[in-house]
Amino acid sequence: MGSDNHMVQTPIRPGTRKKAKDIDSEVREYIQGLCKGVWPDDQPEDFGEWKDVIEDIERIFTKTQQATKSNAQKIAEQINKTITGLCKTDPALAELLNPPPTLDDIEIENEDISSFVELPEYAQLAPSLAEGACPWLDKYVRFSRMASPEAYDDYHVFTGLWALSVVNARRAYLPLGNERVYGNLMIALYGNSSLFAKSTTARVAKKMLIESGLGHLLGPDKPSPSKLLSNMAGKHIASDYSSLPIEKQELIRKKMTMPGQKGMYIDEIGKFIESALKKNSTNSEFVDILLTLDACPLSLLQIPRQGDQSRSYNPISPYWEG
Repeated sequence: MGSDNHMVQTPIRPGTRKKAKDIDSEVREYIQGLCKGVWPDDQPEDFGEWKDVIEDIERIFTKTQQATKSNAQKIAEQINKTITGLCKTDPALAELLNPPPTLDDIEIENEDISSFVELPEYAQLAPSLAEGACPWLDKYVRFSRMASPEAYDDYHVFTGLWALSVVNARRAYLPLGNERVYGNLMIALYGNSSLFAKSTTARVAKKMLIESGLGHLLGPDKPSPSKLLSNMAGKHIASDYSSLPIEKQELIRKKMTMPGQKGMYIDEIGKFIESALKKNSTNSEFVDILLTLDACPLSLLQIPRQGDQSRSYNPISPYWEG
């Protein structure tokens, strides 16, 4: 097992090095060793095309080793979770770790009965088509894994897609007949509390947007239904606007230029749904609002109980919940 003190950038890989005869075979054995939660005794001399992948896995191994005080079981769980996620986006890695099945395996697989209707052959796309489809998302997922290594791996992909949808801000659509289909996403992150780092992973995406100068595309975290619609109409400016620092004035101006196109993060989905289902709850109005926003109408009219009506144009609100 490696030392607890070695750095993430240059992890110490104990054990002797042996000459590579079959790179793929040795890399497979090395990864399988890491999946046991301990540093393998032997390490390939050359990782070949798998060098970047191995470095990613080793970084997460080291961070988890330090965070768990070398708990092999927890390290193994994290590494297996990480590799499962990598295999979903890298068909070549999945093939490396899962050699072709034997005839017996194929016979057993054919006996399985699924409740899902299989798509026709012409509609079944090869996983390899996803390779390079979105280089930015591939890079973001790697970044998010490093920033939130204990998260359930699919969270990284979902939050990355959410960030792309927020930045898109209804500026692109797919023409489908007479309809325009916009990139509006509603994603729910599920997992046991404090175990899968939902909030931590969400904050990575939000912070990335803010530090990229795109914070004006984010909506408030805990708005009331009426406040959300009022903000999306863009009719009201803070009364103390003229006395605010220049930076805050600039942020408000950016928000007002695109008031109806916001990304939202609603924490604690269970509590939110419970509140929305109560008859006299203020949040019950969110049900109709979110259903309407999902269709991406050209405008959204708000008729409050008191005061002037307001209308939001080209509204869209991609959001996720933890």
